[in-house]
Amino acid sequence: MDLFFDKSTEKLFNSLGKIEKLFKDDDNTKALILIGSFTRQKIEPDYWSDLDLVIVGREGFQEKYANSLDWFSPIGNIFCSDRSSCAAGEILRICMADFQRFDFLFVEKSKLNETEEWNFNPFDGGYRILYSDIPNIDQLLNKIAKIRISIRDNNVKFEEMVTDFWFKGTLAITKTVRNDLLIALHLGLNMVEDCLVLRMMLRDKTEGSRFHRTGTNHDNIKKYVDSLNIGFSSREILTIVRVSGLEFDELASKWDHSYKSHMKTFSKWIDKAEEYLNQDCRESGEG
Repeated sequence: MDLFFDKSTEKLFNSLGKIEKLFKDDDNTKALILIGSFTRQKIEPDYWSDLDLVIVGREGFQEKYANSLDWFSPIGNIFCSDRSSCAAGEILRICMADFQRFDFLFVEKSKLNETEEWNFNPFDGGYRILYSDIPNIDQLLNKIAKIRISIRDNNVKFEEMVTDFWFKGTLAITKTVRNDLLIALHLGLNMVEDCLVLRMMLRDKTEGSRFHRTGTNHDNIKKYVDSLNIGFSSREILTIVRVSGLEFDELASKWDHSYKSHMKTFSKWIDKAEEYLNQDCRESGEG
């Protein structure tokens, strides 16, 4: 499989050579594997593309790379980074000062035989082994690449999300009535974020992938955002809270058909808050 590099990705190609040498010099790393857009035949990488790399190593090897970024200094200056974990291993995402971007997935060698625990397959879109000390790794990766790992319905995460969302909503209503609009708006925008996250979860579930190089139809999202009428007044914040509640209720029912709507009760509280604010305005002579 040929790698696609042009002038817009030349810096990434040069950095890839440095990264390969860096990991080769570490006895605890056993393989470096390129994945992502540079190995997908139907996708042409461009300036906005990043390099996706899987590093396989001995047990515990990833701690050196996850706990400090000093090891990356030979490659260049880091502008920002993000760390997270998944069933396969540790994820480190780096953006350099010149906008070169890298996604590293650190996988212990034993994890290659525990794919039943994975919630996504990093190799199903193609891969290229840059170096390896692991015998027969190509056969192993070829086998893994054919596994279709469904996007699991993480019910525990979803249930926590539901509980957190509606609790934020009740607090947002209370803070609005108490005229603590700073916290009320913060909570309202958190509710907006939850709606967008749940919509992303649904997209992954529907399309069976977490890889989305381009967006799809945004009409439904635009309708939701347009209806938010984001502002800093009490009534505008309550609109954010109400509209987000309606949006979340609809999305949650699509995620879990056994989900029970919360809006009947929630709307009563918002109505009560609006009634209270209207009365307060009348008494103060503002309404």
